[in-house]
Amino acid sequence: MILCLLATSEDFLPTGPADSYLKVLKQTKAIGVAMVLNLGLSMKGCQVEVPMTMANAVKTENFRANSQLVAHAFSIFNLPYIEAASMSNYNKIELEILLMKGDSIPKEVAKKLTENKAKCPDTTHHLRHQLNNWYGILQICFGKEALITKEARAWIGHVDKFELSYDAQFKMDTEFGAKVLGLIDLTFFQFCDSCLKADSLEEVGSIALDNDRYNITRNTFQACVPAYLAIQQKWKAEDDLEDSEDKTKKRCHKLLKEKEEKDKFQIKDLGNMVKNPNPVAEWKVEGKKYKKTFTKDVMTNTPAFNETGLVTCNKWHVQDYCFEKCERKATHKPFVSATHRSAYDKWVKEQKAKNP
Repeated sequence: MILCLLATSEDFLPTGPADSYLKVLKQTKAIGVAMVLNLGLSMKGCQVEVPMTMANAVKTENFRANSQLVAHAFSIFNLPYIEAASMSNYNKIELEILLMKGDSIPKEVAKKLTENKAKCPDTTHHLRHQLNNWYGILQICFGKEALITKEARAWIGHVDKFELSYDAQFKMDTEFGAKVLGLIDLTFFQFCDSCLKADSLEEVGSIALDNDRYNITRNTFQACVPAYLAIQQKWKAEDDLEDSEDKTKKRCHKLLKEKEEKDKFQIKDLGNMVKNPNPVAEWKVEGKKYKKTFTKDVMTNTPAFNETGLVTCNKWHVQDYCFEKCERKATHKPFVSATHRSAYDKWVKEQKAKNP
């Protein structure tokens, strides 16, 4: 199959792989393949980061997908345009592998190595870059003169010549980029399948996408999003719906909680302020020190005012004032029971001693 892919015309077949591909095959590890590919692509003006999955596919000559319903590593979708600031350092990844202890690969490294970079372009600029990245990888694997490589070059030239038509398509159809790449991916799959089954060069199918490019300029382009992307989009839509429902539930819960807190701390009408005419000087604590000393936890241990168990109003006896509608209004007077007064006196002085 690889020799058929190297065909430079309908009647000429090279005797062996391209020199650039032989350099790749000399690498013993997939990460070495990825580094060589990235270096070669950068020299061809490509701004891309070849994922390890694609590097492994290149090394093992695994260019043909098993099915059109399954995403394949060697795909134009796996070569999106990447901003330089977002690109990884492959030297760092290699160092992590070399320095690891034992035979097992750390989970975070393994995850990084098995990730695809599949992405669909949403602008003409990104589409052009992705096509150029695809052109670059085809040059390295099959040579500049291979039929499949020339086809990629034809797409780039068409985008450059009819950029306005592509811009219009993107404005009319948000999935236009996915459809164009899907068509290219399908054509490559069919070409590989034809090469695999052919016994001679004459049996290899042709690549004919000129009419599809022409339809873009006529505004009559029609293609489908690849099945594996459509499935992913369905899953994503379902996940987004679930996320949306979860967000709604969380927001409702938050609003109810805020309402409960608001009701809890709603300012009550306590009436007019009333001064304590007979304050005990030894108990007095003012302002911020009162809040610091008599916290919520401390207040729960306030001694009783009398034999009935009525809790003493600390504000009245310690701050020398309170309000007309206080729930403990009955304690707004001097202690009658010497025993309860003594207990309260001891308790107040203990709290004051903790925060002198």
